[in-house]
Amino acid sequence: MSLGIIVALPEELTTLTNAKITKGQIHPLGNNFWVTLSGTGPNNASDAAQKLISHGADRLISWGCAGALSTQLKPGHLIIATQLIDQNNNSINQQPAWPEYLLNKLTAPEVITPGTLLESDQLVSSGKNKEHLHQKTNADLVDMESAAIARIAHLNNLPFVAIRAIADTATMNLPKAISHSLDSNGELQLSILLKYLFIHPYEIPELIKLGLSFNSAKKSLCHVAEQLAIIASFQSPEN
Repeated sequence: MSLGIIVALPEELTTLTNAKITKGQIHPLGNNFWVTLSGTGPNNASDAAQKLISHGADRLISWGCAGALSTQLKPGHLIIATQLIDQNNNSINQQPAWPEYLLNKLTAPEVITPGTLLESDQLVSSGKNKEHLHQKTNADLVDMESAAIARIAHLNNLPFVAIRAIADTATMNLPKAISHSLDSNGELQLSILLKYLFIHPYEIPELIKLGLSFNSAKKSLCHVAEQLAIIASFQSPEN
């Protein structure tokens, strides 16, 4: 069995390894576990999933942070996606056995719960937009990569699971400095961020608040990263 993990952002990658890897590089985590840095968005995620499969991965994990759509979710809450919805509000095929197994086996420093995860092709940055998406789809959380990875897994008849920690609440408005400072791979460019904050210093408190929330999410992911052996111990009913 070979476990392939897709991570969008370098900061999320640090919850699994301290290695500095470039976008598209496949890095060993030991015990036949592999991780790749995809960059943000569904296209990057699809490419990364295909690359891991070509490398021999026969299970795929979407790993990282997500935005809450439900007001019940707080920073650091860990969600195992039991349902995925695409941008057209259609359900995506997913084998349920692995998510159910992990919900029974894993522990987390905060809440660990099942959830419905919605696909977005862009950053959902305002509380108003989050509320609209929740009312429209009844989804609990949103990210930009998991659904794309799930589609690749389904096409290849491979087990898939999304493990996501909440980084921003349903009512939180992300500072405009974030979207302004991201490059095409979704990486934060510090020089651009600092220039933006120099001109818009009133965003600094909200940026600090987001940083604290993101650290809560990373803490939960680091805790689960210590349980990779449990995650990999799942036996597919088809095996």
